[in-house]
Amino acid sequence: MDEEGRPVRVFIDAGKNGEVSFAASFALAAVVGTGLRAGIPVREIWWDLIGHTQNGLNSLVHDASSVPDALGRFLRSHFDPEGVESERVLRLVQGDEQRSA
Repeated sequence: MDEEGRPVRVFIDAGKNGEVSFAASFALAAVVGTGLRAGIPVREIWWDLIGHTQNGLNSLVHDASSVPDALGRFLRSHFDPEGVESERVLRLVQGDEQRSA
């Protein structure tokens, strides 16, 4: 966290060293951390992460469907719990709204 209480670094512990899931999760954490330190708003990051799914993966924490989805949900719940986009994201995740590219 920086002096204003904003997150600046992310750690993800998924998989074992040498596995694809470990490498992908490590890279995701590094890129998100770089974005946070560059000043990208947390809302922009969680918005892009929530809703991504991975076939064949059982539900993770809080009904997340992938590591990016879990990270997005964590960022939203801890750093933007009252966000004005929260209702729209929930509709998107539930399939009631199409994600625009």
